Amino acid sequence: MTQDIMLKLLSTLTSIVLALQSMVMGLPNLAAVQQSSQGTVLGATTGEFYVSPSGTSSGDGSITSPWDLQTALNQPASVQPGDTIWLRGGTYAGTFTSRLLGTQSSPIIVKNYQTERVIIDGSRAGQANKNITVLQQDTGGYVSYWGFEITNSGLKPF
Repeated sequence: MTQDIMLKLLSTLTSIVLALQSMVMGLPNLAAVQQSSQGTVLGATTGEFYVSPSGTSSGDGSITSPWDLQTALNQPASVQPGDTIWLRGGTYAGTFTSRLLGTQSSPIIVKNYQTERVIIDGSRAGQANKNITVLQQDTGGYVSYWGFEITNSGLKPF
C-alpha cells in the first residue's frame, strides 16, 4: 500500500474508534480529529474541571483547588466546548444560573464525579416564596446536566 492510502485508512479507523468510544461512554467527541497536510492529527482532549461544595471563586477549577458551583456555571475562560465540569459529592445549597455555552458537536458536560452523590438544594426553608427555580440555564446552551439530584428541602408536602 502507498503511504497516502495508509494515511487515509488510519484516518478512517481513528474516526471510527473515536465514534465508538463516544457512543459506548455516552459522551460527545472524546478528541477532535483534524485533517492536516501530513495526515490525521489528534487534537487536544477535552478539559476537565472540578467543583466542590467547599470550592471558591478564587479556585482554578483543578481537583485540588475546585471552584464553587456558580463560578463554574459562569463559564470561566478556561472552560471550552467539549469540556467536563465534575461536581464533587455533597450538597450545593442555593439557586444557580448557568451561562455555559458548548456547541452542538461539543456540548459542555456537568456531571457528578465518579459515583459521588451530588445534591443541588434550593433550600428555601423559612422564606415566603418557595416556588423557585433551583438551576436555570440563562444564556448559552448545548450543555448536558446529569448524575445529580435537584431538590428544595424547604418545601413541605401539602
